[in-house]
Amino acid sequence: MLLLYRTSVWLYALIVRLISPFHGRARQFIGHRRGIFERLESDFKNHEGKLIWIHCASLGEYEQARPILSQLQERRPTVKVLLTFFSPSGLLAFKDHELVDFLHYLPLDSRRNASRFLETVRPGLAIFIKYELWYYYLMTLKAKEIPLLLVSGIFRPSQIFFHPMGKFYLRALSTVNHFFLQDDYSAVLLRSRRIRAYTVAGDTRFDRVLEVANGVREVAFIDVFKGDEKLIVLGSVWPSDMGHLLPILEANVADFKFIIAPHQIDDLGLYEKIPTSVKYSELNEENAPTARVVIVDNYGSLSKLYGYADFAIVGGAFRGALHNVLEPAVYGIPVFFGADASNEKFVEAMELVKYGGGFTFSSATDLQSKLDEMNEDPELYQEVCGKSRAYVTGRTGASGHVMKKIEELI
Repeated sequence: MLLLYRTSVWLYALIVRLISPFHGRARQFIGHRRGIFERLESDFKNHEGKLIWIHCASLGEYEQARPILSQLQERRPTVKVLLTFFSPSGLLAFKDHELVDFLHYLPLDSRRNASRFLETVRPGLAIFIKYELWYYYLMTLKAKEIPLLLVSGIFRPSQIFFHPMGKFYLRALSTVNHFFLQDDYSAVLLRSRRIRAYTVAGDTRFDRVLEVANGVREVAFIDVFKGDEKLIVLGSVWPSDMGHLLPILEANVADFKFIIAPHQIDDLGLYEKIPTSVKYSELNEENAPTARVVIVDNYGSLSKLYGYADFAIVGGAFRGALHNVLEPAVYGIPVFFGADASNEKFVEAMELVKYGGGFTFSSATDLQSKLDEMNEDPELYQEVCGKSRAYVTGRTGASGHVMKKIEELI
């Protein structure tokens, strides 16, 4: 199985290289990793002192790391931080440069790369987020006696660790010094493999969204755009979502204003065809009051835009990649998202539904019915808003548990 793993990583790299002339993200993946070890060696050749290495797959996992970085800066300011991303979209959209000392892509997982990477950066502690667990990096961390924490971990029976053919990977999983888990079911799965070094701390994203909501969240011209009207934010939507959402927009654009934040802004053609719409980059004092739809053509503002919304519709469910429902829920508004079997893996989304702050829909007709019910019953609307906010605020504190362990190890 280890041979199969090595082969799959090699094939992944080969396929990305082959399609890179025709695919922008693949081209970024290859281009930004070119010369990576030379850049690492330049950054770390004179480095001394304590260093924590934090690794995230992409920007979504970074949101789970962000509260930890904030606490590190406040409580251990002399400790240096290296942040790595696997995905180009994570690093290219990264903005919180004041929280890290070094920022790099992670070289592809191999015995040679893992050894060279760790010999170059020499961390005193490694922190991986959620389930970004690369076999050779894990094994090399263990061999070099560098402690490793997994933060906001979540496990499912379908993962390779729990498959009869995944025993080699289970050995790597056992190299983690301590797991901070999102839920009790993940703990049950780890116990079934005789792993007991864990804490069910919850998801650090709860801390992050509350931090954002409690901070300054003004977005230029959005107050002018909204005025006294009700606003629906379509957050991180894909074309697969818009088949359901365009009828909602067409039926309600006279009574509501809309903000559409596409998950990818490389091609806005689908959204720019919407009548009475304006791109956010072109929004100003003059056109904001008359526009009915704003198309967000930047990254990083969605979590703040939810603060202006009366309703939120979160995208990604219909392609098995539901976006963060906590970002709108923290503002105490009803949160809607597509009904799909893949939603079961998004624990917070299913819990929000059970708590009464979230709602799924299977079609435009279904969604319209639920919007109408809530919009026409102010008492029901306020009740749902209260449940949505309470769900988030009642589950904060995970990053404090992580920070306590970090201070024990560093």
